[in-house]
Amino acid sequence: MKTLLSLLVLGLTLSSASVYSQAERDNSNRPCFDVNVQIDRNNRSNVDQDCGQNYSRTMQAGQNNEATTYQSGDVNDNKVRQYGHDGPSRR
Repeated sequence: MKTLLSLLVLGLTLSSASVYSQAERDNSNRPCFDVNVQIDRNNRSNVDQDCGQNYSRTMQAGQNNEATTYQSGDVNDNKVRQYGHDGPSRR
């Protein structure tokens, strides 16, 4: 059983290493989309897009909402909606 578990961990480690070792893609000719919906008491969204076309939508409903967006491309489109909400208190 320990040998099987060790082989499984080794296999997962090797497969994840190959995923992170890939060359970075050229995103200049493709659109990037980012959508965030957050309904916690404290919400924070950080969006960083660097594609030819960047589209971002964020909706936050909570007591403390914070959103930051950085976009660099030929087309940049961003919309953030924030709603203050006091949810039911838990005992």
